[in-house]
Amino acid sequence: MIHSQAAMSANVQVLFIDMTCAEDNAIIRGIKQYRLKRDNRIIMIAPNRVPGDPTITALISLQVLDFISFTVEVDEEEETRESISYLVKQQLNKKPSYGNVARWNVQTENAIERSEKARLEKKTSRNKSDDQYSRTLLEELEALAGQDSGPRREIIKQPELIIMEKMLGTALIAVGGTGRRTGASHTAIQISNILQELSESVACVELLDPNAGKPVFKKFRSGDQSASVEGGFRYKEVDYYPEADMKQYLRVLSGKYDYIVLDLGDCLNNQYYEEFFRAQVSILTCGSSVWDFDDLLNALDHLYQKGWNKHLCILVNLGDDEAFEMTAKTFSKKEKKHMNVDFYQGPFQPDPFLIDDDNRRNYESMLDEILPTENKKKRLFGGFFRR
Repeated sequence: MIHSQAAMSANVQVLFIDMTCAEDNAIIRGIKQYRLKRDNRIIMIAPNRVPGDPTITALISLQVLDFISFTVEVDEEEETRESISYLVKQQLNKKPSYGNVARWNVQTENAIERSEKARLEKKTSRNKSDDQYSRTLLEELEALAGQDSGPRREIIKQPELIIMEKMLGTALIAVGGTGRRTGASHTAIQISNILQELSESVACVELLDPNAGKPVFKKFRSGDQSASVEGGFRYKEVDYYPEADMKQYLRVLSGKYDYIVLDLGDCLNNQYYEEFFRAQVSILTCGSSVWDFDDLLNALDHLYQKGWNKHLCILVNLGDDEAFEMTAKTFSKKEKKHMNVDFYQGPFQPDPFLIDDDNRRNYESMLDEILPTENKKKRLFGGFFRR
């Protein structure tokens, strides 16, 4: 292996690393250090490695997108090593992309097929399970709402002519982060204010547990203005429910709001993470640094393992244009389509109650499927920020 200091000081365009020359942990540590200084191409010579190898998975998260693998018998090693030049040439002719290494990460391999299987298994296990959380949620929803709480679309027609299309019932928008401090609460507040301009009935619920993030809504609690449902407060025409538990959340669901925005904090470590699956619009927030990318991959793996099979909006916060592009373009257009994800750049706006026109269009693009038709027609550039 090239010494890390020598590699970082040399003018290297492509770095080749033999994975048999050091312990796996040492290789990972070395590439982490190297990535802090350089972003050029790294090609790993990986004899006898197979898909699912944990070291390979870790290297993929560090944007290592080239692996040359072949089977080597111990007593034939030297002879085999002399015959891999054509493999090297073949790899160099490929453009580095996540598609080249998707087969190595079995956690993302065949995501759609596995998601459907996991969804069916999960549905079967729920029917057989005595899990108190699932039973309580379904039973209390029926008792409190007295009807299907999911949104429905009503189409008012004349013969062969659609006059208007609007959402009936409550539309649920869930915002969760790949970890703490990724901007989930900031995003939930901004979306609530966008929706308030389109409706008089918007709630924003902080559905957290101690492991999912620090509550923030109570920081701007307004004096005497009460929300429509007990336990909340009204601020700038939005009803906020700080530090809600499941009972409070169910009461809000039965409150006949047009839109409910959920702040799930670090949603994958939140006991209420299933609400991320139930929402009509799900938004995953993440950071834009190199070390945040690993959290994003882990979050996507986690979601697909749990049966995720619908559209996902990924909001990249805390970064400039270059950092956003680095994250968004790691996945090719084909891969994004296959995974059904779209990337959006988060706003540089510390005050969550201030929204400029560019960010407004950005958020409206995420919310496209639940906004009234008449509002959609006004957003000519609604998908401009989608990647």
